Amino acid sequence: MALPSFPEVFVSLAFVACLGGCASSSTPTPAPTGPAGTASGTCTGDAAACVSGTLAARGFNVPFASAKVQLYAVFPYGKATPVAEAAVTADGKFAFSGTDPAARYFLQGVARFTSGAGTFAVATVAGPFTLPMAAPADLKIRPVFLEALQQRPAGGALALSWASAHVYDPGSAAELTNAKVTLHAGAQALDMPFSTNLSGQMSYFAQLGGGAPAPTALGIDVAHPSFAGGASFTLAAETPDFDPAVTLPADQAQVPAGQPLDVVWTANPRSAYAIVELFAPKAGGGFEARYASDAPRAPAVAKETLPASALATPGMYLLNVQMSRPSCPTTADGCVYNASTAAVNLIAK
Repeated sequence: MALPSFPEVFVSLAFVACLGGCASSSTPTPAPTGPAGTASGTCTGDAAACVSGTLAARGFNVPFASAKVQLYAVFPYGKATPVAEAAVTADGKFAFSGTDPAARYFLQGVARFTSGAGTFAVATVAGPFTLPMAAPADLKIRPVFLEALQQRPAGGALALSWASAHVYDPGSAAELTNAKVTLHAGAQALDMPFSTNLSGQMSYFAQLGGGAPAPTALGIDVAHPSFAGGASFTLAAETPDFDPAVTLPADQAQVPAGQPLDVVWTANPRSAYAIVELFAPKAGGGFEARYASDAPRAPAVAKETLPASALATPGMYLLNVQMSRPSCPTTADGCVYNASTAAVNLIAK
């Protein structure tokens, strides 16, 4: 009996920091060497190796007290770490010198707001950026950070899987938990209650069952007294033009239980990162995650070793290798994760 393939039990790690058994002996994610933030907000040295821009708050009624920008060689989630960090100058500038002109970067801006309600941090993510930059990055800290996953089985149809949003009070930057948030996915309008998302954290969240076709337009409406007249936020999506191919193990392969397992796939530079996930059926129905990459793997990485604990018991398993290219333009209000996944059924004995 084969496990259901993607998308029935697929779980994206776009905002999942770490599931059980995250320890990995995979090939380390390569990162460019040498990038450094500049205190002046202006690059030094080779202009082709410069990543720079400005960061400002938009939609808030209070200014931020301080801010920083982090430079990532892969998308910033899980245990991914920045390769450099820069403080934002008083006039909103930031810069990184000595970056790798052949690399692809993501930027995460974090602003700290202080008011009578307390001190709160709000973040934004933008990218990917390639060098040389056509123009400085224009990062905006907004009172919402919206995420959505579009996914497809390798060679299959693209579908919208879920959407998640964090919403902040424009007057204090405190996170709001009692707003009415509505997802607009093409012609669909869906409530996004403040609830537990796939990472086990709280956000305004909607999961679309049955694989709703990927919409051409995606956004949310927010209704709350803090937003006079309400507010709307939008995302920009793409269609993945790459497919992963797992070369080891083969589909329906029999593998030893309680032993490490090498997973090998074909690298594709069109994707921004890859992640590996393993699932097992639960006795009462449904599936549970047994393993997930603790950080995104850079496009050049094509191997990961699952620990013995992931396959501790004999039985059926589903292995997913997901390739993704996040779309986080500075003009959007968050990120769409455009993913394609190869699924392999395994039998552990």
